[in-house]
Order: sequence, then structure tokens, then C-alpha cells
Amino acid sequence: MRTIPDGRQFIDSNDINEVSKGLKQDLITTGSSVKKFENKISNFLKVNHALSCSNGTAALHLAFKAIN
Repeated sequence: MRTIPDGRQFIDSNDINEVSKGLKQDLITTGSSVKKFENKISNFLKVNHALSCSNGTAALHLAFKAIN
């Protein structure tokens, strides 16, 4: 049986260094990298606020809460 890949990743040394830096922080889910990412996303989308989530289920939960 032949495997058909549905996606390929590209990971370079910069990606590895950034992940390593994040893992060395005290709070990996709310650290400075997360805030930097959220700021970049909000600037890119030209919106005042942006949130990142740990997974798609959390994102959907927040979206439903936002629309009540």
C-alpha cells in the first residue's frame, strides 16, 4: 500500500531556536512569544485585539462565547 502525504512541513534552524527559547520560559502558554505573535496577527488583520488558542476546540469555544 502506498502512502499519500497530505502535507509536508518545513522546519529550519530558526524554527528550532524559537521553540527552544519558548520552552525555556517559565510560562510557555502565556509568555512573551505568545504576546508577540498576537500583536503580529492583530497588526496583520488591522484589528485592535487578537487571541491565540492552544487548539481548535478552544478557538471554537471562544468564538461561540463571543457571539453568545
